[in-house]
Amino acid sequence: MLTLADLTRLGADYGGVLNIGNYSVGREGAGNIALATMLSIPNAGEWLPLQTTLDGISPRVLPLIAVLTTWWMINKKQFSPTKVIIVFSVVVAIACLLGVF
Repeated sequence: MLTLADLTRLGADYGGVLNIGNYSVGREGAGNIALATMLSIPNAGEWLPLQTTLDGISPRVLPLIAVLTTWWMINKKQFSPTKVIIVFSVVVAIACLLGVF
């Protein structure tokens, strides 16, 4: 059976093999969240959808931001998962009322 020390050594010896798990979690989280904005931005006299611009920078960037925000709230701010759900519910409700989503 592998111990934590063995896994840490394996990660260091093989160029960060353990980071593959972190990548997979982030990729799956961002891939399974459907999040898009309905906002438009002005561009040379016409209005372009903000989502198209964001996708041009990096596809699926809003779901990635949601995953990273969740991680930050749980890990760095010590929020419980229940508090995270409440915060996101309030933010999404306000954003929907303002027409962002």
